[in-house]
Amino acid sequence: GARMACIAGALSAEQRVRCLPGYHRQSRMADNRYYEQIEETFEQVETALEELPDDVDIRGAEGVINATFSNGVVFVFSRQPPTEQLWLATPGGGFHYAWDETDALWRDTKSGASFHEFLVEELERHTGLQLGWVSH
Repeated sequence: GARMACIAGALSAEQRVRCLPGYHRQSRMADNRYYEQIEETFEQVETALEELPDDVDIRGAEGVINATFSNGVVFVFSRQPPTEQLWLATPGGGFHYAWDETDALWRDTKSGASFHEFLVEELERHTGLQLGWVSH
């Protein structure tokens, strides 16, 4: 049955997700889902930062975006594939986000706050800049 197919590994990525333990609780994403979401989010972040009316120095390395604003403030965005998280470091601290499949957004693992909304607030707090999001 389905269980055997899972072991045989003859399924599509979508079906494999359903084979993972805890799939129905959506406790962990399939790896490819995580990479899709983090890719998309990092692209959104870079685009939004580039569109700010500030000379932001954006440096992207392997899985990390460093953004240095003209007032010297630095924001660091990093992917954490082992825990399937997105981490954000700002002058306000370090924040960890996990993908919430139900609401289709990154949620702070402690406060439950949305990454997109929090980033807008943090950015305004530390740089005075208004971030515009295309999607969320």
